Amino acid sequence: MNEHHRFGLRGKSTLVLGTLLFFSLIVTNLTSYWQSRNLAEQKIIELEQARLSLLKHEIEGTLEHHHKNLLTLLDVPPVEAIIRARANNGVDPVSGDTLQQWRERLIVIFLAMLKTHPDYQQIRYIDAAGQEQIRVQTAPDGSKLTVSDEDLQDKSASQYVRETLKLKPGEVYYSNVSLNREHGVIQIPYLPVLRLATPVYTKGNQVAGLVVMNLSTEKLFDAVRSETSGLRRSIVDERGYYIKHDDPSKTFNLERGLDYRFQDIEPELAAYASDNDQYFRRHAQHNNEMDGFQKIRFAPNDPSRYWLLTLNIPGHVVFADINYVLNRSLQFSLVFGLLSLLIIVWYISRRILTPIVDLASATDQLQGGDLAVRVDETSAQDEFHTLYSAINAFAENQQQATTQLENRVIAQTKRLSAVIDNIVDGIITIDEGGTIESFNLAAKQIFGYSDAEVIGQNVNMLMPEPYRSEHDNYLKNYIETGEKKIIGIGREVMSRRKDGTTFPTELAVNELVIDDVRYFVGVTRDITERKLTEQALLETRELERANKAKSEFLSRMSHELRTPLHAIIAFSDLILYEKNLEPKLKTHIEHINKAGDHLLTLVDDVLDLARIESGKLSISVEPIKLKAVFEECYSLIKPITRDANVSLSFATDVDYIVKANHTNLKQALLNLLSNAVKYNKQKGTVSVSCDVSKNRRLRINVTDTGNGLSSEQQKQLFKPFERMGAEFTKIKGTGIGLTITKQLVKMMGGVVGVESAEGKGSNFWIELPLSDEQTSDKPQSPPVNRSISKSDECKTIVYVEDDPVNAHLMAEIINKMSNHHLVIAGTGGEGLELILKLLPDVVLLDLGLPDMDGYELLEKMREHPRATKIPAIAMTAKAMMEDVERGERAGFDDYLVKPARAAEILKSIDLVKR
Repeated sequence: MNEHHRFGLRGKSTLVLGTLLFFSLIVTNLTSYWQSRNLAEQKIIELEQARLSLLKHEIEGTLEHHHKNLLTLLDVPPVEAIIRARANNGVDPVSGDTLQQWRERLIVIFLAMLKTHPDYQQIRYIDAAGQEQIRVQTAPDGSKLTVSDEDLQDKSASQYVRETLKLKPGEVYYSNVSLNREHGVIQIPYLPVLRLATPVYTKGNQVAGLVVMNLSTEKLFDAVRSETSGLRRSIVDERGYYIKHDDPSKTFNLERGLDYRFQDIEPELAAYASDNDQYFRRHAQHNNEMDGFQKIRFAPNDPSRYWLLTLNIPGHVVFADINYVLNRSLQFSLVFGLLSLLIIVWYISRRILTPIVDLASATDQLQGGDLAVRVDETSAQDEFHTLYSAINAFAENQQQATTQLENRVIAQTKRLSAVIDNIVDGIITIDEGGTIESFNLAAKQIFGYSDAEVIGQNVNMLMPEPYRSEHDNYLKNYIETGEKKIIGIGREVMSRRKDGTTFPTELAVNELVIDDVRYFVGVTRDITERKLTEQALLETRELERANKAKSEFLSRMSHELRTPLHAIIAFSDLILYEKNLEPKLKTHIEHINKAGDHLLTLVDDVLDLARIESGKLSISVEPIKLKAVFEECYSLIKPITRDANVSLSFATDVDYIVKANHTNLKQALLNLLSNAVKYNKQKGTVSVSCDVSKNRRLRINVTDTGNGLSSEQQKQLFKPFERMGAEFTKIKGTGIGLTITKQLVKMMGGVVGVESAEGKGSNFWIELPLSDEQTSDKPQSPPVNRSISKSDECKTIVYVEDDPVNAHLMAEIINKMSNHHLVIAGTGGEGLELILKLLPDVVLLDLGLPDMDGYELLEKMREHPRATKIPAIAMTAKAMMEDVERGERAGFDDYLVKPARAAEILKSIDLVKR
C-alpha cells in the first residue's frame, strides 16, 4: 500500500507540473493585458477630454452668438423711439409717430428674429416696472405670433427682471435653465429655456426697461448626448440639478418637486467640481468605469456660475480593443496548454482521471439526493482507496441523518401548524397581488369567514371603505417604489367582519420571499375591548381630576369657615363658663353655641359631599326614633322661623322608628326646613307632617307657602351649586344642600322628591323604610361638658398664632379655665426664639404662619437638643383627612382642628407630657 501511495503521489506531481505550465501562460498573457489596458485608459481619457473641450467651445460659441443677437436688438430704432414716446404722452417728438406705431415696428423686428432663429422661443420688451410691453413667441406648431395686450403679464416678481434691471449698459443676465411657464404653470410638453436679458437705458442713463430672449436649450445642448455603446453625457447646473440627462425623468427635479441631484449620485466628483474646471478619473466604486467633467462658465457677468458637462464611460467601451487582443492571446495559450495537458492526462488517466470521474459521479448523485449511491472500494488504489471509503461512509451517515431529519421535520410541521391554529392573533398570508393564501383559525373567529370563503379572494374584502378601494393601489405602489406605509410598521386600522360590522384592530405586516416569490404576512388582533378600556380609563382620569379640584376647593372653603367658627364657639363656651350668667342671656348664648355647632356640622357635611361623590363616605344605618330627630330639628329651626316672620307647624310627638342614621337624617331634614323658610313669603307657613305608605315606608313632608317651582326648575333642583336665580337675590346659600340631602337619603335607602307649582308653594318629602326593631336609646349628641375644673399643675405654654382674635381667645381660655401661664408669639421666628428662651411645658402651633408654616417651625424646634422633647400641639382649621395624617407624620403630639372646644384644648394640654 505504501508503494502505491508513493507511486500515486508521483503521478499527481505530473498533474501539478501541467497546471504550472497552464498558469505560466495565463500570467504572461495577463501581464501583457494590464500594460495594454493602461495605454488604452490613457488614450480614451485624452480623446474624451478633447471631445468635452470641443463641446464646451461649441456651447460657449453659440451662447456668444445669442449674446450678440440680444445686444443687436438694443440698437434698433424702435427701442429708443418707444422710450421717447412713453416719455412724451405716447408720441415720438422726433418722428411724430405714435407709441403704437413704433411698437408694431419693433414687433416686426422681433418676429423676423424668431423666424431666422428657430431655437428662440420668445422675445420680449418689458418696461422698468416689470410689465410686458411686447411679446412675440413660437407656437407649438412652429408658427410665430404676437401676444395680445390683454395677455401681457406682470413680470416684476421674476428674478431675471429684478437682476437685469441692476446691470450696467451692455451687460447681459443669464438665468438658470428651467422649464418654460405660462401664467406660473409649467408648459406641457416640457420646454427647457435659458433666458438672456439686457437692460435698456435712456440717453439720460436711466433704466427704461429690458429686452428678454427665451432660448430653447434643446439645440444648444443637442451635441450633449449619450451613445448606444453605453457612454453617457449630461449637463448639471451649479446647484447639482440635471438640465439634460439621457433619462428625461431625472431632469429639472427641483421644479417638479423631486430630489435627484448630481452630488447625491456622485458626491466625490461633485466635491472636485468646486475647485476644478475639469477632472477625469477611474470610478471609485466601479473600477472598470471612468467618469469626469468639464466646467462651462456661461455667464460673462458672473464667473461663479457654471454648468458641468459630465461624462461616464463604461468599462467595455474603454477596454474594447484590449479585450479583443486578450481573447486571441488566451485562445492561443489555451490550445498550447491543452496539448500539453493531453499528453500528461494520457499518461496518468488510468491512475487519477478514472477514479476522479467515479468520485465526481458519486458526488453528483449525492448532491442530487441519491443517498443510496456507493463506489467500489476494491477498484481503487493509493489515496483514492481512502477517498472511496470516506465517501461511502459519508453517504451511509447522511442517509441515516436525512431519515431522522425528515421525521423531525414532519413532527415539527405538525406542532407548528397546531401552534398557528391556536394563536389568539389572526395570521393572514397574501401574495403580491393581494390574494389570500392562508387564513388561520383565529382569523376565522375574528372575521367570521371560513377557509372556502376567503382563500383565493382579495384581502380587501376584510377592509371597510375607503381602505378597501385603495388597498390594491397601495400594494402596487409599494412594489413599484418600495415606499412603506404599513409593512414593517405596526399600526391600528379599521377592519370589516363578514356581517359588515367594522371594528378596530392592531395590524403588523411583514414581507418574505420564498423561492423568489414575494409574500406578505399580516398578524391582526381585535382591540375592541382595549379601546373601550382606554376610553373608560380616560373618563375615569377626567373624573379623578374633577374630584381633586372639587376637594381642593372644599378644603379651602372649610379652612376659611372654621377660623371664624372657632371664635364663635370658643367665645360662647367662655361666656357659658361664667357662673352668675343672666338666664335670658345664657339662653341666647346657648342658641349661639348650638347654631355654631350646627354650622360646624354643615361645614363637615360640605366635605362629606366630596366623599359621597367619590364613594369614600360610609353611613351606618340603624333603627332610630323619629321623635328625637324632630325635637332637635324643631329647637334649631324655631329661632330661624321667628326671625323670618314665618309660622312653623311641627308635629314633634311622633312614635315612628325608621331605618336611618340619626345625624345624617337630621342634616337632611334641616336642609329642607332651612330652604322652606328662606324661600317662603313674609308671614308664610312651614309645616312638617308624616304619611305611611302601604309598602311600609314613611314619608316626611316639608311643605311651604313660597313661590313654588316651574317644571324646568324642578329638573335642575338637585344639581350641585344650582340656585335657579336665587344667587341674584339677598337669600344666602351655596346650592349644595339639596344635593347632599339627596345623596345622604339615598345612602340610607331612602328617596327625596318634590311636588310644586308656580305660585302655590312646594312640598319636599323624604321617604324612608320603617323598622320593626327597637332602638338602643343612646344619646346621639353628647352634651358639652361646661364644668371644667382647673388643673392643680401650672404649665408654661407658648402659643404661636398670627391671628389676633385667635390669640386673644386662647388667652381668655387659659386665664379663666386653668392655672397655666400663656405666652403668645405672632410669627414663627418670634415663636422659635421664645421656645428656646423659655423652654415651655407645651407649645401650641398654628400651621398657617406668615414667615414659616407650623411644620417648618416644628422641624426647627426639634433640631435643638433643649427643645426636642417639648410637646407640640397643632392648632389649625385644616380638617381634611390628609391634613390630619400629615400632622401625625410630622410628629405633633396632638392635632386640634378649629373650632376646638375650650375643654378639648385644656384636656389636650394636660395630657401631653415631656
